[in-house]
Amino acid sequence: MRNIENNEAYNKGFKSELYDNPYAIGSDEYNDCERGWAQRVKRGYRCVNKAPKKKHRTFQEIYSNR
Repeated sequence: MRNIENNEAYNKGFKSELYDNPYAIGSDEYNDCERGWAQRVKRGYRCVNKAPKKKHRTFQEIYSNR
């Protein structure tokens, strides 16, 4: 069995903060990159969310202009 953690595609997936798999679907590199990304998530590393957080408005802000 090969050591997956020394694989370039695995490391690229593991170190990626945003999910981005540049390899062809179905290739060994694609699968290794997927494994790396999955391990990142399972181990609890932070991932960047592209969507900005929406600020919640208070009750007064919602109903002050009525």
